[in-house]
Amino acid sequence: AELTRSDGLTEEEVKERREQYGFNEVPRVEKNKYLDLLMRYLQPIPILMMIALVLSAAIQPSEWLSFALLLIELNLLVFSAWRSELNTNDAMAALAEGIAPQIDVKRGGQWERLPTRELVPGDIFLLKGGVVVPADALVRGEEHEEPVKVDESSLTGEALLA
Repeated sequence: AELTRSDGLTEEEVKERREQYGFNEVPRVEKNKYLDLLMRYLQPIPILMMIALVLSAAIQPSEWLSFALLLIELNLLVFSAWRSELNTNDAMAALAEGIAPQIDVKRGGQWERLPTRELVPGDIFLLKGGVVVPADALVRGEEHEEPVKVDESSLTGEALLA
């Protein structure tokens, strides 16, 4: 792995790497919401209701009111569950966008706070207590040869040394 200079990447290097690797994010796959609505009819409860519809029509062909009510109930059940999931997904997307994580990155010799999506391979970023590692990274100490010191006692249950 190629090590970055200690003053970080230049703007030109960032631009080149962004073009080559893209943004530091997992691509989102958009589902077809209308196909999802149709697939909800193939879940167990709607299938049982469809069986009840067929039986209702076969046993009492003159009772169209019960058939119509079951059909309306089936469609309301499926549509309300589908609409509820759409609203939930929209709210989660808005929340995720509003609380985008940020990290301190060293570029051109200066530390700056950037959204983690802006990281590119070779960026130097600061890790400290409570920070989630925002990307695949090569972890190193102050100098390239210095080992990184990590206190794992809270994870392993070991007693802290005084």
